[in-house]
Amino acid sequence: MPDNRPAVTVLCEDRAHYRLVRGFLTRRGFDGRQIYPKQAPAGCGDAKAYVQKQYPVELQALRSGSVYCALVVVIDADNLSVAERKRFLESLLEPREKRKPEELVVHIVPKWQLENWLYYLDTRKVDEDRRLGYPEYTNHNSNPFAKRLHELCMSWNNGVPEDGVPPSLRDACHEWARFKSLL
Repeated sequence: MPDNRPAVTVLCEDRAHYRLVRGFLTRRGFDGRQIYPKQAPAGCGDAKAYVQKQYPVELQALRSGSVYCALVVVIDADNLSVAERKRFLESLLEPREKRKPEELVVHIVPKWQLENWLYYLDTRKVDEDRRLGYPEYTNHNSNPFAKRLHELCMSWNNGVPEDGVPPSLRDACHEWARFKSLL
């Protein structure tokens, strides 16, 4: 593995989440062969429920040290705020099991759906509260969007934030900065 970067499991709702995170991580220097998807099985019910059910399991696997060294959780906020969705994730854990500041665990929470981020990364404008999203960004090629997300987060984390960045995307950049600082 280059730079001794850890193996990463991406617990997510769907393939679109995984592809964007994988593209982002490879731009951050991670070996794509060391990024493992744990996505909700297609056609097996509520993808959000899958992530919620698996989160404590994957966190325990991370802590056991036997499976991988980092965990990225991607779950849409939907009708909740990003902070409320994060609190909900934490509520799935026993108090002593909560995410610790020194752990390589990242919560990425797009508002409503990932397509809103893609639209912003493409056009630099978006109505993040738009529930119906932007269907033209479904089944996208994640490479250009992962590159733009990486550039946005790098500029944000270097103290040059863009105006108009959707709050959920801004939060994701802060999560990535936390992740990077722990490596």
